[in-house]
Amino acid sequence: MRRLDRTGRLQLIDFATPGFSEQECGLSCEQLSAVIRARWADGRVIEGVDVFRAMWTAVGWGRLASISRWSWFDRLLVRGYAWFAAHRLRLTGRG
Repeated sequence: MRRLDRTGRLQLIDFATPGFSEQECGLSCEQLSAVIRARWADGRVIEGVDVFRAMWTAVGWGRLASISRWSWFDRLLVRGYAWFAAHRLRLTGRG
C-alpha cells in the first residue's frame, strides 16, 4: 500500500516498531495484533476488511472497494481475512 499511495493519503504505523505508544494510540498491542485497524483523522476506528477497502479507495482502487461490497464477495473476503488474521504470524514466518 505504501508504494501505491502516490498522493500520501495513508499514514501507516507499525505497532511493532520501537517507540510505538499504546497510550497515544488508545489500543493495546494485543488488540492491534488480533485484527488490522485504522483510525480516521476524526478518531473513528475501523477494522478488518473495511480497512482494506479504505486503503484501496485512498490509492485509487475505489472500484475494487465497491466490488468487494457485493454480498458474495464480502462474505468471501470477511471469512478469508478472519482465517488469515488468525494464522498470519505463522504464514509470514514470524510465529
